[in-house]
Amino acid sequence: MGLMIVASCGGKNSYYPRPVGNLTQLDEREISRRIYEMVNRERQKKKTPRLRYSTELAFVARHHSENMLKGNYMGHGDHLGRGPSRRVTELKPEIFGGIGENVALNFGQSNEDVARRIMTAWMNSPGHRRNILRKKYTHIGAGIAFRKAGRGGYQYYRVLGTQVFGDLYGRLLTRLPSRLKGGSIAVRVQYLGKKQNPSLMFRVLCSPVRKAGKRIWRVFSRTRLHMKEKEYAGLLRFPGRPDRCRLILAENGKYYVRGPEFIIR
Repeated sequence: MGLMIVASCGGKNSYYPRPVGNLTQLDEREISRRIYEMVNRERQKKKTPRLRYSTELAFVARHHSENMLKGNYMGHGDHLGRGPSRRVTELKPEIFGGIGENVALNFGQSNEDVARRIMTAWMNSPGHRRNILRKKYTHIGAGIAFRKAGRGGYQYYRVLGTQVFGDLYGRLLTRLPSRLKGGSIAVRVQYLGKKQNPSLMFRVLCSPVRKAGKRIWRVFSRTRLHMKEKEYAGLLRFPGRPDRCRLILAENGKYYVRGPEFIIR
């Protein structure tokens, strides 16, 4: 992950844009699109595979930028104490994979100006640059939030930007409520990864207990998914008694412990 407050290089007060009479109205989606294109241009220079755009990751990125702007803070942790992975799990629990994040505070006066300033700052920072060029990532979403500001005759937009990167390999197509009855549920999954004919398996973890400050889960069931009409399908098994469970997806035996949680009624 990368985190920094961005300052432009140059003479006195170079941190702020030059005075202008009227600011150009910013377009959040246009700035996010420009950042996405800039990221892939940087990856192309290094012959690194192009990142696919993820609407889920873009939603999480925009949500975090808006919270940072409203709360007047900047960081990977949010006002609820959530980090990047937990935010993705709670806001978009249907996607599975590893998560990375860049955030930035910057200033600008137009769509092009804001996108260029933020990307230049990220590329000039080793940690941010590594995230942008990291080969394992397959997807990205970007989101910004802004408001008008001024100082000593300067007019500009104060902008919070977030990039969320994903090493994604699965999207759950079956909608599961946060409270379930015990038993079996048929599910469908879209594969998002890079492997040819991967082996996908769901694990249902239940009955968490705390040990040394961490939650330890017990494996309740395993479900190997099978290809069916360009999608993967399987039957999940949940306990027949009240419990708390988490769903994780493994790709060729590799999995992340992050996953949606359910209350079994």
